[in-house]
Amino acid sequence: MNMSMDGSKSNLLSNMDEALSTDDGAAHKPSLLLVDDNPQSLLALESLLAADDRVVVKVQSGEEALKHLLDGDYSVILLDIKLTGIDGYETAGLIRAREKTRDVPIIFLTSYNKDDADVVKGYAYGAVDYIFKPIVPEILASKVNVFVDLYKKTRDLERKNLELERAQHELVRSKAAETLIKHAPDPLFVTDLGANILLANNAACELLGLEPDRLGYDCLSRFLPEDEVGQFTGALRDVTNKGLSRNVKLHPRSVLGKVTPTTLNASAWRGADGKIIGAIGILRDMTEYNRVLRDLEQSQEKLHDKIKDLEKFEEVVVGRELKMIALEKELKALKGAVT
Repeated sequence: MNMSMDGSKSNLLSNMDEALSTDDGAAHKPSLLLVDDNPQSLLALESLLAADDRVVVKVQSGEEALKHLLDGDYSVILLDIKLTGIDGYETAGLIRAREKTRDVPIIFLTSYNKDDADVVKGYAYGAVDYIFKPIVPEILASKVNVFVDLYKKTRDLERKNLELERAQHELVRSKAAETLIKHAPDPLFVTDLGANILLANNAACELLGLEPDRLGYDCLSRFLPEDEVGQFTGALRDVTNKGLSRNVKLHPRSVLGKVTPTTLNASAWRGADGKIIGAIGILRDMTEYNRVLRDLEQSQEKLHDKIKDLEKFEEVVVGRELKMIALEKELKALKGAVT
């Protein structure tokens, strides 16, 4: 099939240049919500966790925490179990009951002995972790930083997805739009109602190891694993027949054999009259995002190992202290016997 879209190219949606531009506005900093009815504990937590890349919010009750969560967006909540009024468990349960906040990570803070803490109950109320007092600063910072970093990556992905959705709905009906498509940074293609590729940009051809303007002759499905071809064509059919937007994970293999993990964002291409005339697809390279997730998982594993080592060390130190106390008692007994 010839790469020229002929008359179809002039029917692309409006504002492609705006859709493919990046929003340079400053991203919102991750917010930490600290909940403890002891003002001194709050100040101590703030001093340990404060940094230029985040906002720290302190409240002294579960009620206050719930009010802040109505409007605020938080990367992690540090919640003391023994609160005045509704306790930490009840507060966590109410947080999990709300659609907006049910996925916000909650780390419980407790002064209970590790053997006495109702850990199972805490996890049932939605906690992702426990931190026992007295707090080890390094452990606290490491655990919180994991969730702050994950929040940043998630928000960045959401921002990029929003940019892609804007791009898909703001293509212009002009030659200039075609040029912008061709030179867009992300792999992008346009199909007709039969899922035949009418136009693919240079980034899409580069992803598959093709010469520019060759993807129209080589359907994208040829580069996909057999088990993903049906997902790809089915997604395009849902878009062109039903007007749905679809996201599909694909692993295209280039002519050189390189496999790239991608996410296909497909949405309807509509004409000036609003009728669907094809589909717009953008492939996002997920290699870096997947690497970040793996690094975070490895960091969590290392953190857990470090915690275990610290706990073992703590057991050794306590054991030595108990032996010293026993020896001191024996010495006192001997001295008493001599005198």
